[in-house]
Amino acid sequence: MKLSSFEKNQKLIKKNKNMQSNYKTAIVYDTETGGLKNAFNSLTELAFVAVDMETLEAIDEMEVMILPYLDLTSIEEDSLKEAKELYKYLSIKDETTGKKVLNYKNENLSIQDLEPLSEDIELFKKLYLKVNKIIDYKELVSIEETDLKPLARLLFDKCYNPGAFAATGINRQMLLDEGVDRKIAFEKIESFFLKHTKGNSKPILSGHNIRKFDNPFMEKFFALYKKDFNSFINATQMIDTLEWARLKWFNMSSFALGVVANEVGITLKGAHRAIHDTRANAKFFIKMLSHLRGEGTQKSNYKRRKFNMNF
Repeated sequence: MKLSSFEKNQKLIKKNKNMQSNYKTAIVYDTETGGLKNAFNSLTELAFVAVDMETLEAIDEMEVMILPYLDLTSIEEDSLKEAKELYKYLSIKDETTGKKVLNYKNENLSIQDLEPLSEDIELFKKLYLKVNKIIDYKELVSIEETDLKPLARLLFDKCYNPGAFAATGINRQMLLDEGVDRKIAFEKIESFFLKHTKGNSKPILSGHNIRKFDNPFMEKFFALYKKDFNSFINATQMIDTLEWARLKWFNMSSFALGVVANEVGITLKGAHRAIHDTRANAKFFIKMLSHLRGEGTQKSNYKRRKFNMNF
């Protein structure tokens, strides 16, 4: 029975240890978030699948959902400016006037009427943000029992945009029922990366659009605990499957994970939930890398030519 190119390559690697790659493990991952802005949108859910880079098998996985927390590290020093930021992200079109308004304390505020909101933001900062600009869930609940409840709800919607909740199917109650404290979540994530660090070989990172979307969220989250996310991975090597897909199918109208996975026979069910996206992404990663190594390709009769270097 003839061996495929992939099988021959694996046999050669095992025979000659000096040829083995330093890449032992890849971690494919996905984040679900409260929106698109890593400056203030919070992480809601993360999932990770570890892949053995020699056998190309999924060997481990982990998922975690995080209790609500308000990341207010980017809140504006100027309270009126922060009020305008809330207006920018949360205002809706008034059906009567056709103008954008921000509903606050049962009143529709225009961009010119934000002074009451600005005053409440100033009070909120004095009471709750003197030491730490992260509001954890227990503190959020206690704030919602005060006169600043309307502002707390606005800040929650800024960190967890209702549109993001609608897209993922995740909601506040689900975070309460299934989530863990953000520090526990961080420790679980940190442990997963350390577990799959083999000697001096840190895991390489893979995912769909991680370079522009997920990685900045992870860097921000790790920074909350004074840790550098890039110190846990092989920062010189990253496989963003979105970039792969764009190279392979350059004329497609959509490069969403579900679309490109379907191109190689992988069905994504439960899209926009971290574990489902990550499992499908890991299968896509394995399939693409297997193809790159020659698995499933026909033997070529190509013979290397000797090139004349005389010009």
